[in-house]
Amino acid sequence: MIISNKLEDSHKTVAVIGGGPAGMSCSLWLKQLGLFPILIEKNQKLGGLQQASHFQNVWYLGLSGHTGYELADIFQQHMVAENLTILFASQLKGI
Repeated sequence: MIISNKLEDSHKTVAVIGGGPAGMSCSLWLKQLGLFPILIEKNQKLGGLQQASHFQNVWYLGLSGHTGYELADIFQQHMVAENLTILFASQLKGI
């Protein structure tokens, strides 16, 4: 049995609401699965509550010692490198 991690010829666009760590991770997974995520973030930067944390984090695997601000920047750089569609300063008004 062959199991593919992509949805063949799906061309489906998926809205992801919120650019915190969970929304960014979700967007990356959707892309990996062959879908087309559009990340909708109400602020000018990604990172969610990480943007409010000046404390050094010891619980992020492989990124110990970074502040929330630094982690948010690292995460945003990752999203840009993956060429994902991100709508900043945006809010969903309806479906």
